[in-house]
Amino acid sequence: MTNKMLQADKAALEKEKEELTAQRNQFESTLRFIMQFTNFPVSEYCTLTNEEVHCEPCNKNWIQNGSSCYFFWMDLAPWLTWGESQTRCTENKGHLVVIDTIEEQAR
Repeated sequence: MTNKMLQADKAALEKEKEELTAQRNQFESTLRFIMQFTNFPVSEYCTLTNEEVHCEPCNKNWIQNGSSCYFFWMDLAPWLTWGESQTRCTENKGHLVVIDTIEEQAR
């Protein structure tokens, strides 16, 4: 590659970096605004500390495995029926899991 081509590539990359930085800043500003609302579900995934936003792919207290999120209900008694368990999951914005793979079961 010639020096001119490298300089053109560098300029294009710097411009792209500036655009991405501006876009990131706008996203962070929007997220900070959204997090002001206590009833907005983003608060289940993100925390705001010292003007820094940190988001997770799963709700707080849920465990990620691949692209899925799991919550383990640890009530010792009384045990729930399948239907009651489905209702409990639905109330918590989830679904009663059916484990399909060995990898999923091992987690």
